[in-house]
Amino acid sequence: SEALMDELYFSDWYKAGKQRFRTSVLIMLTQKPLKLTAVDCVIVSNDMLIA
Repeated sequence: SEALMDELYFSDWYKAGKQRFRTSVLIMLTQKPLKLTAVDCVIVSNDMLIA
């Protein structure tokens, strides 16, 4: 996704070793987004909490 590409681009990937970088990418790819619902009708997102 675009968010993953942004995270990879802005990370210090050039400072990390190959194995650490691969592990970090694998963790990012396998994480499920947190989804909160309010009264079963509104999905609360990170953007909503930050604003």
